[in-house]
Amino acid sequence: SFFTFQQIIYLVEVSRGNLSEVKFLNYFLYVTFFPQLINGPIIRPNEFFPQLREKNLPGIKVDRLAAGLTLVSCGLFKKVVLADGIARYSDSAFDAVAQGAVLNLAEAWSGAISFTMQIYFDLSGYSDIAIGIACLFGFRFPFNFESPYKASSLIDFWHRWHITLSRFFKDYIYIPLGGNRNGSLKRSINIFIIMLVGGIWHGATFSFIIWGAVHGICLVIN
Repeated sequence: SFFTFQQIIYLVEVSRGNLSEVKFLNYFLYVTFFPQLINGPIIRPNEFFPQLREKNLPGIKVDRLAAGLTLVSCGLFKKVVLADGIARYSDSAFDAVAQGAVLNLAEAWSGAISFTMQIYFDLSGYSDIAIGIACLFGFRFPFNFESPYKASSLIDFWHRWHITLSRFFKDYIYIPLGGNRNGSLKRSINIFIIMLVGGIWHGATFSFIIWGAVHGICLVIN
């Protein structure tokens, strides 16, 4: 899906006349650059192509190497130590429920909170690794997570969680639908629509549709 999102962004920006002529090899590199191809962050053409024109892109630089390896190390620690370590607690709770067990209050909250932390460290760890590998190649990619569980509201949370995906939904769905330009009712409908789309993107099952709808309603209230 991240590959598809970048293709959509490229096509839209070309149709809007925001991109000058791009060499095929540069375009090919943009849509196949392996570090962020599977899990993001979603990179826009105006964030990628100007860096190809920089004269200092090739070659090994100590500061770039240090920054890249630091990010990769942090990402690996998040994924392998934290996310995978916490997973056994969340998995045990969800597996028990799937087999018909009834959890007590402490067990249920332990499973839910464990899953909450697992998914954050998993996704942000992958993003840190991707950004770090890109840095080793000389590319600067935007960060994808900004301490989302420190958010002061649900709106603030979605400004901090999977930032490049939120930007995609805002700029290529929410704003084309009208954004907040046509009154509060239309704005609320647009917010609900993008969260519903976000739920369907996560998975085309009823539970994800409910998840998107609930987030849409809560964001409108917020």
